[in-house]
Amino acid sequence: NGGTVKNLTVKSSYFAPSTSSAENVGAIVGAVLAGSVENCTSEGNLFDDGKALGGVVGSLNGTLLRCGSVRNDFHAANALTGGVAGSLGSNAVASDCYALDNYLYTERPGTLFGTLAKTADVSCCYAVSRVQNAAEDFTVFPIASAADGAAVENIFFIDRNAYMPERTSIDGTTPINVTELASGALCVRLNGERTGELFGQDLSVKTGYPVPGGAEVFRITACDGSTV
Repeated sequence: NGGTVKNLTVKSSYFAPSTSSAENVGAIVGAVLAGSVENCTSEGNLFDDGKALGGVVGSLNGTLLRCGSVRNDFHAANALTGGVAGSLGSNAVASDCYALDNYLYTERPGTLFGTLAKTADVSCCYAVSRVQNAAEDFTVFPIASAADGAAVENIFFIDRNAYMPERTSIDGTTPINVTELASGALCVRLNGERTGELFGQDLSVKTGYPVPGGAEVFRITACDGSTV
């Protein structure tokens, strides 16, 4: 399609089952074959259908920037599901995205992304969500699966399930704790040394999260040379 979708929010909608299951389902776009989706948010939606299912985009083969999926509920048992995007193809690039307080009850879930193709590229994203695998095989990691050659960098996640499963995480993904989230440390790690429209966070609010374009969080260098 080659165009750009930006600055949209979809709230409190129901993506209902159809008589013939939809291939790609997302609150903003079902499938992105080219082009980009930027600064879009999906919030408080219920997803009950789809084979590639994402809070923002079902199937991505373009660019996804600064998009969020918040308090969505996914109940498609056989779907390849991601809190933000379900399936990322060989030309997919996703950066500065986040998934917050979603609930995923699907067979193949990732709190951020479902599956990455060989040359997909994802970076500087994080997830704080709950996952229950429909097949009762707990999976809490931000990416369900990634092919060899997929680029994964600076992807962070917090486990809010009852326990951490004994499973190896995908390289490039890092678990963090609630203290790092609340203190602004996660925000600093997401931004790194980059410039531009980055993550920010209102640290005066205990329940605040890093979001693109939020209040700037500064890195402080202590006397011992460490940074906070």
